Amino acid sequence: MFSNAPASIRTHSSLRPSAWLAPLLLALPSLTAAQPVLFDFDQERDLTKIPARDVQLSLVKQEKGSALRLAFGHKQGWPGVDLAAPKGNWDLAKYEHVELDVRNVGDTEATLCCRVDNQGADGVQNCNTGRVALKPGETGTLRVDFSRKSAGDPGLKLFGMRGYPFSQETERTIDPAKVTQLVLFAPQPKEDSAFEVDNLRAGGSYAPPPADTPKPGEFFPFIDTFG
Repeated sequence: MFSNAPASIRTHSSLRPSAWLAPLLLALPSLTAAQPVLFDFDQERDLTKIPARDVQLSLVKQEKGSALRLAFGHKQGWPGVDLAAPKGNWDLAKYEHVELDVRNVGDTEATLCCRVDNQGADGVQNCNTGRVALKPGETGTLRVDFSRKSAGDPGLKLFGMRGYPFSQETERTIDPAKVTQLVLFAPQPKEDSAFEVDNLRAGGSYAPPPADTPKPGEFFPFIDTFG
């Protein structure tokens, strides 16, 4: 169908697809951002130095490297382990979440939680939490999405609204650039449970909002005559 096309086009179209597609494909940006590994259990670790509450830690060999096994008791309300950033802080500002691979190696269905902490985290303030519930032998991915602190107080006073056109949330928010530790815990268990976890990593590519919250003089009026 290209018989009437200019010679230059006919010549180009006669090339094999791979000859002209390859440079284009190489020029395209990667569709998935690199996922930095926060903890690598393939290397030898002194598990006695990891703070743990009513949970026994051990390393188990897998087909590809090793995983961390957590055997939770149920004497405490929130048995868990603190995995501190090796250098005191992870800068995860470029990412949207933290996730890890989880396998239930216990005898009953159980829930594992992961909390991402800033300094001063108390379970509500300065932290984000995710969870996954798995049956015995089941595997899954535990993901903790970042709920970010607002860039600043816009100083806007709104009344009679169920929601706001900008975030005023102060609880359950963090600064992903200042993550101090990950806390793995079982929420108020009534029986023993056990999990194997591996590949603790950051993921997603964070895109900042297109603009900051406007100043009061620029914001009002934000509802027209018809509401």
